[in-house]
Amino acid sequence: MTGAALRDEDLGEKLILIVNVIENGRAVDYRATFDHGGRTIIGLVEKIIPPDWEQNGVIPIVRVIRSLGS
Repeated sequence: MTGAALRDEDLGEKLILIVNVIENGRAVDYRATFDHGGRTIIGLVEKIIPPDWEQNGVIPIVRVIRSLGS
């Protein structure tokens, strides 16, 4: 990145769509898509806390690394 500082930003509660990124027939990453400020943001999921959120029925915290160009 030229001239831009990297920083974390808490965007609050968002409804996100998470899909598997498949390469050679296996899942290698998770991609997240959500709306923010009237724009669609696409990024890679770095971490989901707690990792077993689906089994526990809790709303997770999802850390998304923004993809270049989004």
